[in-house]
Amino acid sequence: MPKCEKCGLEVSNDELYEDNGQKICEDCKIEGIQHPDIHPYFSRIKKSNEETSE
Repeated sequence: MPKCEKCGLEVSNDELYEDNGQKICEDCKIEGIQHPDIHPYFSRIKKSNEETSE
């Protein structure tokens, strides 16, 4: 059974994802996704939308 290259968890081939050349499990994939409020691009859009709605 293959292992996640990030955390070492054994997972089935169906549960492996490729991310930046690494084969990782779903949990590591989710951890790698930044929430829009944290990502600078999306937070700028949110702020500019709030400013224009006033």
